[in-house]
Parts: sequence; C-alpha cells; structure tokens
Amino acid sequence: EPARCVYCGDVFVRGENGRGRCQDAPDPGGHCVHRLSCMWCAESLLYHCMSDSEGDYSDPCSCEPAGRPLCARWLALAALSLLAPCMCCYLPLHACHRCGLHWGCCGGRHKAAR
Repeated sequence: EPARCVYCGDVFVRGENGRGRCQDAPDPGGHCVHRLSCMWCAESLLYHCMSDSEGDYSDPCSCEPAGRPLCARWLALAALSLLAPCMCCYLPLHACHRCGLHWGCCGGRHKAAR
C-alpha cells in the first residue's frame, strides 16, 4: 500500500523502503561520519568566520568559491586540522559512507505520515 513520507513528501511503497531511499530522512551513518571527523568544528568555523550577511556558508570541503576566496577556506581548514586531527579522517569515512549508500547499507528511509 502506498504511503506519503513525512520527510520529503514523496509517495512510496512500504515493501520497497530500503536504506538510502529518502534524501531528506535522518541518516545515522552520515551523522556518525560528521561527528567522528569533527566536521561540525569546520562548519562552526565557516559559520562564524566566513558566512555571508544571512549566515549562509558553503560546504566545508567544496571546491567552488562562495563569496570568499577558495584559498582562504582551505587554509582555514588546514589550520583547524592541526587542532582537530580527526578532520583528516573525513575523506576515508565519507568514502566508506558513500559505498554504504551505494550498496543500500546506509542512508535514510522514508517514514509514513500517520
């Protein structure tokens, strides 16, 4: 029977609701990668030091310049990684998470509205 997801609003079939099907649903694996690699620290730095007047900032590991020079963001991340060396684990952890998303082991699932 079809149901509507509370996170994304899409209609889905309950029997075909595997991991990674809903991009807007909470993803425990992604949350774990975010916390273990101290990316919250990098996002805090970007928010407080490099955000625009509305408080928006680009993804910490993005290569596209967003207002501020690209070099300044990467220099700040490199300096921050000296204080929080766990940030160096982000790339391998993120790669493992992406593999888990590809194989259906990680990711958020749709949740039916009541």
